[in-house]
Amino acid sequence: MPKNWDLFILNPILIILSFVTIWFIWKKENESKKWLYFFIETILIWTVNGFLVKMGVLRLGITNSYSSPAAITLSLFGVSSIFTILLKPLATWLTGIIKHRRYWIWGSMLSSFIALILFLVSSNNLKNASALLIFGSIMLGISLAAQSLYFLYMNEQKYYRIFPIKATFRAAFLIVIGTFFGTYIFNLANVFQGLALGNNDTASYWWAGSICIIFLILAFGLSFMNKEKTVFVKSFDFDVKEKLEPYSTKVLVLLMFTTLFLGLIYGLIQSPIFEFYIVAKARAEGASSAASLSFVRKYRDFFIIGQLMLGYLLYFKLIKKIGYRQSIIGLLVILAVLAFLMTLIRSHYFLIFVSFATGLIFFELFYIWFGLAIMWNYRTEKIPVTGLVGATTVLGAFIPNFILSICQISGVGFFQTYNSLEFLASIEDVSDILIILTRAVILISSIIFALILGYLTFLTFTINRILVEYINVEEIHSKLVSIEKRNIANKIKTRMSIN
Repeated sequence: MPKNWDLFILNPILIILSFVTIWFIWKKENESKKWLYFFIETILIWTVNGFLVKMGVLRLGITNSYSSPAAITLSLFGVSSIFTILLKPLATWLTGIIKHRRYWIWGSMLSSFIALILFLVSSNNLKNASALLIFGSIMLGISLAAQSLYFLYMNEQKYYRIFPIKATFRAAFLIVIGTFFGTYIFNLANVFQGLALGNNDTASYWWAGSICIIFLILAFGLSFMNKEKTVFVKSFDFDVKEKLEPYSTKVLVLLMFTTLFLGLIYGLIQSPIFEFYIVAKARAEGASSAASLSFVRKYRDFFIIGQLMLGYLLYFKLIKKIGYRQSIIGLLVILAVLAFLMTLIRSHYFLIFVSFATGLIFFELFYIWFGLAIMWNYRTEKIPVTGLVGATTVLGAFIPNFILSICQISGVGFFQTYNSLEFLASIEDVSDILIILTRAVILISSIIFALILGYLTFLTFTINRILVEYINVEEIHSKLVSIEKRNIANKIKTRMSIN
């Protein structure tokens, strides 16, 4: 089978099926056209952001090879993680104060445009592009910080704040489609230039960037088709809050620790050590240099493919019916089993399967927690619960990636000799390095397994406190609908009596 079968067969089929699914969701719920426009707008924006994240990481990685003094700075700011961590809470808090989520979303479109131009211009001279790339990463961080606002916007404007987890999974599905499509455009640009991963300073992305600019213009135009009702951009009214479990700072801290744990596990699962192992293992089994690198691309893409194919379906057909508590515990047990098997099974094909499964599990776990964060967001005033929870997740993923990036840039240990996947793929005899990488994979998998066990222990004592009414999904949904109906009826009666 051709090494690029995923790009030319699998991925186009998945993209087409995703858009068909969006159409059926829209038709099934008999929604107005403005929500179809919002769906398309969200997909277009996150297509651009997905492309930018891939391109930004790649450009900065190449720049690091030219400039040692700038390397640490670039590793800090390159993937925009630090800016996303700082700006997510600000985006939630500020748009809540001014009662307009759209303002930051529009600003994020502009910042994506600026980041895109800076990344494209910097490609002409990567040796002297550090300042442009850092500023572009700041712009990208502003745009990525808007992610939380899409969930809030849908829950407020479509579900009147009542169904936060349902709104979260629906918006998440749109963002995943966009991210996957953006990654696909990036990968196509590389393959058309004869590059496996694009780690080459001669790679050009102008045609792909031009498509992204068109997408941004279309998304900006579509954003005016769905007018924001500012009356819902706030926490619940007092008479609604008093009928629900009150907000507690302890719950926020527990929720932040929960997502920090999840972020750490995610960061370790996405460790570049696994990618180096895949290349070495494929080469040891006779794969060509290009074919071994194509396995890395599949490993990366299958993390998103798992979410794309089954994420939305699994939530609405299984998790929602089983219940959140049982689903969270069950998914973590499956994740622990996979981590344990990673210490035993020596196969790059198995790692690609693990990427598929862990991507799906992470999708379900994170968006359950984030939906709960939205729920708590409406029970407090001026505390950006969703922004803080989103930021701690990014922070958790950032910590292991940052440490490994420093090791890779500084040439510590294994990275002293094998600093890039392309260099490793060019080596004929990889038997010695494969032994070292196998030990590293076992070590990281063992750490992941231990973290999951610690995570399960932590949740055993805290999960009921975080879930509160959402232990029984149907009951809380009925309760919220009933409360909101009575609240609206009382407001109508009050206005009629005044008139």
